[in-house]
Amino acid sequence: MNQYFINLTRKADQGDNEAINTLIDDYDNDRDEQQVFDQELINFYLENSNNNGPYSTYYLGLMYLTGKGVTGDVEKGTQLIKKSMQLNCSQAYYLMTILHETEICQDEECGTYSVLLSKAIKLNNSSAYLMKALEYENTDLNEYLDHLRKAAELGNSNAWCRLGQYYQDNEDYSSAIKYYSMGDNNSHCLFNLAIMYMCG
Repeated sequence: MNQYFINLTRKADQGDNEAINTLIDDYDNDRDEQQVFDQELINFYLENSNNNGPYSTYYLGLMYLTGKGVTGDVEKGTQLIKKSMQLNCSQAYYLMTILHETEICQDEECGTYSVLLSKAIKLNNSSAYLMKALEYENTDLNEYLDHLRKAAELGNSNAWCRLGQYYQDNEDYSSAIKYYSMGDNNSHCLFNLAIMYMCG
């Protein structure tokens, strides 16, 4: 699994949009937790962060925030996330939105919740589109679906699952199957799809 993330992160650091979208979906579904934080992996993130790789810098910051592979250091982790934001890492803006919302980091220098989320969306972060969709879930159906579709277009399997659930709830089963099938790497999509086929 380490080599998978090393290769993907290297491509994302070079601006490969497909790699960026795949990484974001992997982060969103905690697949990055399968990495073994050995010295080779730590050195990869350190070296690429020192070379201003936006996604390597982001992930190194996340490692410091969570204490994975390194001694936990919230201040150092936050500084690396900020550096990653300066390198236009959309995932860094998304994470800072969460840190701001949960009051872990209220650094006004970074911007407000709305500013951070808007920047992540502007950088086409699928998780940010999904987060924005959830803000509209009970207030504006069109905005909710539009943001879910944009997240899904960017490869967010959780958006595919939510779209599948929406269409299943509204008895549009062909659309539900379509979206659940697109999330073939998402356990919720596969579970819901299996239930639909079992129930006929």
